[in-house]
Amino acid sequence: YSAYLYFHPYVRRFLFEPSDQPSPSIRRWELVAPDRFHTLDVTFPVGQSPTQRGCFAVRFELRRCLLHEFPLAQAALLEVELVAMSRAGTRSGEGSACQLTLADALDVLDFLRRTHPGYFPNDPELSQIGGRYPLHSVFRSAEDPSPLTVAQSSPSELAARKSGLLAGIRAQGAPGLAVPLGSPWAELLGPAAASYGQIEDERMPYAAYLAVADPFKITRADWIRLASADYRGDSEKLAYSEGFLREFEASHCYDRFFDADSGGWANTRYLNSGYAFTMVGSSQSPFFKDTGLQSFRYQYSLMGFVAHFSKAALLGFSDRLARCSEHRSPDQPETYRDGLRTTLDELTQFTHRQWFDGVTNQLQGGELYAFWTRHLGLASLYEGVLAEAQGAHNFILAEEAREQTKLEREQASRLEVLGRAAFWVSIFGIGAALLGAGLPVDKPLALDEWFRAWKACVPSCKDCLHFAGRTLSIGGTLVVLAVVGRKLLAIRRSFSRQECRPADRGAKHE
Repeated sequence: YSAYLYFHPYVRRFLFEPSDQPSPSIRRWELVAPDRFHTLDVTFPVGQSPTQRGCFAVRFELRRCLLHEFPLAQAALLEVELVAMSRAGTRSGEGSACQLTLADALDVLDFLRRTHPGYFPNDPELSQIGGRYPLHSVFRSAEDPSPLTVAQSSPSELAARKSGLLAGIRAQGAPGLAVPLGSPWAELLGPAAASYGQIEDERMPYAAYLAVADPFKITRADWIRLASADYRGDSEKLAYSEGFLREFEASHCYDRFFDADSGGWANTRYLNSGYAFTMVGSSQSPFFKDTGLQSFRYQYSLMGFVAHFSKAALLGFSDRLARCSEHRSPDQPETYRDGLRTTLDELTQFTHRQWFDGVTNQLQGGELYAFWTRHLGLASLYEGVLAEAQGAHNFILAEEAREQTKLEREQASRLEVLGRAAFWVSIFGIGAALLGAGLPVDKPLALDEWFRAWKACVPSCKDCLHFAGRTLSIGGTLVVLAVVGRKLLAIRRSFSRQECRPADRGAKHE
């Protein structure tokens, strides 16, 4: 409930509204079952070198595993919460459970976030095992009494695993994942893995909570590794150049409550690089172990959830606009424009319902969220997607204006033809009116009288003139009717030619 109150009302509707609404923002599925997925045992190489430095294993408790689907953005997000429980190692006979060291935590954060081996360095040994990737992982049920042990894998077994994954990458085609998910993430998703594609590379974003004995003893080099999600290294040696790291504290560290001269109470530091958010504090502080942990789980993690959803949604909209252009067909322009209209309509709904410039009125939370979104580049990404959408919208308007102009020209042409037809009809009407005596409406022509007039050779001049006038009237009317009918037939043929004739090149280029 404190997390609910922490956010703005419109963010609450997005995060906490029930999934059974007519058009929910989020649909959620619980993916784990205690009878299968209770703990996760993972074996890591020490500093990426399993033979020279040994390996160690960590058992994690799987606290939460949710699949969030966003129908409007056509995106999904897998949320997994792991809590380190114990450690076992092989170096120098080490085999009992113990606490993680800071160096162990660095390796865990760097290796465990990999969804598949996407990095193959020049080092022969690292290339053989698949770069930065756990050596082994297995889920255990709540009733499984197996102790935590380091899974020993020979170089040939690791090479075979890497070869299998590479073969799957080559064989995998659309639709589905561009690359196959490795264990343990493929096990969690199950058949749902085939329904989604990773929108970025193999490194998952994460949020980490670390309680250490004395955070002020962490060296600057290790602070940089924590912020950058790098594996262990020399604590006195910087991983990057001094010039590059000149603004590190200002750009990656949030130190409102971190000060070595505070007497110990200001012992919490927040590190953020966009893809990695790490909260580090003193394990001796009751506040950090209680309130700090709850804030991490129910407030900061939700802020990261919103930020990474926003990035995934924007990248998805950009991809959908590009796909509309790829499937553009001159023969079916309406299909292309309908796809653009649908995408633009959903982008508009996303802007009004699911795009947040800020998520809370809490000062610290607002600063941390701004910190997060700045590293993710959400503002520039959003502006870029809007520019793409505006370009697509302008194209639709231009196409509709071109079609409207073409339609208006066709209508003007038809009106001209109808004007000519009206002219000839009026000529026919005038001719029929002038010669109407041959076809009187109120007195039909009696053919028998006409024939009798020819046979009887009426001697009366008046009758002859009357007969000749009637004959001339009928003949003139028939001639006018034939001429006008011929003109009207030509007009009808011109209509048919205009309807069947394709658009000319000039109209296409307007």
